[in-house]
Amino acid sequence: MKKYFLLTLLGLLLFSHTILCYGQTEYSDADIKQLIREAPKFSDYPEAGGVILLQQVIHEFAKDGSSTTYEHFLVKIMRDRGKETYGDLKRNYNSRSDSMVVLTAQARKRIGKPVEVESDGINDITPPELFGASIYADYQQKVITYPAVAPGVCLELKYRTYHEAQEAGHERAWGITGFQMNDPILIKEYVVIVPKEWQLQYSMMKRELEPEILEKGAKTAYIWRAENIAQIIPEQYMPYESAPQLIYTTFSNWNNLGEWLTNQFEEKITASEAINAKAQDLVKNCVSNEEKIQAVYKWLVMNVRNVYLPLGITGYEPNVAEVILENRYGDWRDKAVLLTSLLRASGIDANIGLVKRYGAPIEVDLPTPLQFNAIYVAVQQDNGDLLW
Repeated sequence: MKKYFLLTLLGLLLFSHTILCYGQTEYSDADIKQLIREAPKFSDYPEAGGVILLQQVIHEFAKDGSSTTYEHFLVKIMRDRGKETYGDLKRNYNSRSDSMVVLTAQARKRIGKPVEVESDGINDITPPELFGASIYADYQQKVITYPAVAPGVCLELKYRTYHEAQEAGHERAWGITGFQMNDPILIKEYVVIVPKEWQLQYSMMKRELEPEILEKGAKTAYIWRAENIAQIIPEQYMPYESAPQLIYTTFSNWNNLGEWLTNQFEEKITASEAINAKAQDLVKNCVSNEEKIQAVYKWLVMNVRNVYLPLGITGYEPNVAEVILENRYGDWRDKAVLLTSLLRASGIDANIGLVKRYGAPIEVDLPTPLQFNAIYVAVQQDNGDLLW
């Protein structure tokens, strides 16, 4: 069986100082004061812990694949539970490739001076779920802890993140964002800026919202803006991913995406001395291929600790199989690489595939890895069928 990267439904199945020249100009301090003065009363949203007055996100991509993200966020705390949700604002980044700078972080009331977040209130932490998993130490959270958080207080955050290109020639852009949350949103503005020669494909799922498209110089800006977005009220048995979301990509087709992912994974699937020795030890008493598959899989499940990282949050390039074997822990990417390496070293034809296990159906016209949320390994059985 040809070794290629499998993309399957399985039946379950980035920015610069010029960014604010497009669409909505930068929200000034006077604009923010007006939003706060006109903010809803507690009685307007009796079920909301907070009301997001503004969320402006701008992504600008450069030709070399590097990018910049800018976000301006303003939320009014409505009830005590809103303090738990927004009192510590967290933003994720990759410390190896990203540089994040907080531009503004302050608590504001309708009357009076803003209270700035002190320098010791802005910290970079490793998420608790990654303690003891040092190979994922690049995954960091910027945590902004606000003072004087109480119902009626508005919290403002502005930050900018520069992202290095993932690889030479990585002239691609993709993204996904929701247009509805558990709290209401008064203004959401989402902007994607790409070189004019890039072909951006996009789809707004579960909502009719077309972008304004502007061209300036060598760039094209796509601007989605929505107002007065109702909050999601959880209901029993409500479908997963029922909220509207925007998906965009510059991959022209699924083959191109598959080739790129193949390059990310195949070079990390190794047949080193350690991998071969472990594989031979695991299958030494096995007679059939089915027994080999069971022996390898059972060992990995019982001996390699799972590290929960949402697929894609730190990119798609895995670690080398030998490193995972030595560490005995891994996320989706790394456990799939180790399993595939051990199976191949045991003489079993195995390949890695991205899978959508749950959620909205795949948008078949939008090739992007963000539409998938799991990685499986497909094994060729003696009868020709694939075992996932």
